[in-house]
Amino acid sequence: GVYAEKIAKEKDTAESWAIAGTTFYLAVSKQKEERIQEYCLDKAKSCLDNAISLEPENIDYKISRAQIEVDHPPQDNPMKGIQLLLELNRNYPDNAAIELRLAKLGMRTGQWSKAEERLKKVEAINPTKEVYCLLAEVYSNLENTDQFEQYSELCDEE
Repeated sequence: GVYAEKIAKEKDTAESWAIAGTTFYLAVSKQKEERIQEYCLDKAKSCLDNAISLEPENIDYKISRAQIEVDHPPQDNPMKGIQLLLELNRNYPDNAAIELRLAKLGMRTGQWSKAEERLKKVEAINPTKEVYCLLAEVYSNLENTDQFEQYSELCDEE
């Protein structure tokens, strides 16, 4: 992360800052010491903020930044990441990446019908094996055997 940040400071491009932010973020889960995790987390946020400031129209940088807040919510605002994703969803209603992240959050919290709705939208935009597998899981939890079997077959296809 430190080396990627040095390169980002030299190049000062949105892409280089995003790479540095992603690198720091990947390091968060690899660290055992809490202070190093916090350092990497803070650096990931600031690097992605730099990327966003240089290319504010790039939705991927905003999604990555919001995901950090989802995965590591601030104690004073535990819904911050979800609120950021919902705001992005309002501004970009046909973005499959945002819908997919919100669907996964719905699955994590047992909101199976909402997850189904979002995944069906993602399927219409960008049908992938991941979406089929997630829909199979949703239909399993909704106890919809026919749909579960249909999406399980699609999920199992190579």
